[in-house]
Amino acid sequence: RMAAAGYDAILVGEALVRSADPAGLVAELKRAAA
Repeated sequence: RMAAAGYDAILVGEALVRSADPAGLVAELKRAAA
């Protein structure tokens, strides 16, 4: 969705800190970017 809106980068630091599963969040972000 972010790429469709014209963004080429997003900040995820707070999301990683708050996430119960940071590794899962990173994997999800990678899948979304592919």
